[in-house]
Amino acid sequence: MVIVSDTTTISNLFLIDKLWILEKLYHKILLPRAVFDELEKIENDSINIDFIRKADWIEIVPVKNTDLVDILLLILDKGESEAIALAKENNAELLIIDEIKGRHYAKQLNLNIIGLMGILLLAKEKKIIESVKDILKELKEKAGFWISKQLFQMTIQLAGENT
Repeated sequence: MVIVSDTTTISNLFLIDKLWILEKLYHKILLPRAVFDELEKIENDSINIDFIRKADWIEIVPVKNTDLVDILLLILDKGESEAIALAKENNAELLIIDEIKGRHYAKQLNLNIIGLMGILLLAKEKKIIESVKDILKELKEKAGFWISKQLFQMTIQLAGENT
């Protein structure tokens, strides 16, 4: 199973020490170089991404279809553009992407997509995590993750946690 990821989900789960959720769900994830470069930008005195560098289940893969990347760069950022191109050229079963514009263009290219909310719901369904609500709260508090009240409520309702 080929899974490609953009930056948002990986960086947010990394910031709350929950990157293991992706490993348990997918076992291997491909990242284009631009996504890894974006992850390196979060590194500072208190945040060290050596775990990502050394993870044997995360593979940095060069994008070959630079023409598609160039077209997507007219609309999207470099990480999203390379993630979509990498997913397309590797016939990925799934692209992990959260940004609305990126999701739109990925769908136009017939890519199957999932975002952080979908990943958390799937992890709960597969009993990898106990509480979507707790992780969402942790994402908001520790990672500065923004989620609308409506999406928060809908997600915890779908997880069966709307108490």
